[in-house]
Amino acid sequence: MKKIIIALFAVFALASLFAQNAVWMDNYDAALKLSAQKKIPVLINFTGSDWCYWCKKLDKEVFSQPDFAKYSKSSLILLKVDFPKNIKQTDDVKAFNKELANKFNIEGFPTIVLIDSKGKAHFGDYEGSVRRRSYGLRLL
Repeated sequence: MKKIIIALFAVFALASLFAQNAVWMDNYDAALKLSAQKKIPVLINFTGSDWCYWCKKLDKEVFSQPDFAKYSKSSLILLKVDFPKNIKQTDDVKAFNKELANKFNIEGFPTIVLIDSKGKAHFGDYEGSVRRRSYGLRLL
């Protein structure tokens, strides 16, 4: 029985080493800098990670999937801007997240914004800040 438990533990340990997870940044300026270096856009996820039903669903069904992690690794800089209710954040983080939400006219969660390394939002031929419209973004 011990050998089976040890073998199962080893299998799960190896599986976790090879599992691909999307890597999310939480610093806007660092994300823009990395975007400029790699010459790839920044995908901003405005979320209420611990209370928003659709945010949790998006995370589970899209952002947590291996295909998304694989795609984003070479094609996107991922930035999470969180507005939690039960997760502690410093006042500075809360203020900066609110400032970013205002900059991009975020009115609900989840909202996904694709920006270039200069912080300009892009939606096909539309450039500028996010307006009161819905935009679809197909990544995979």
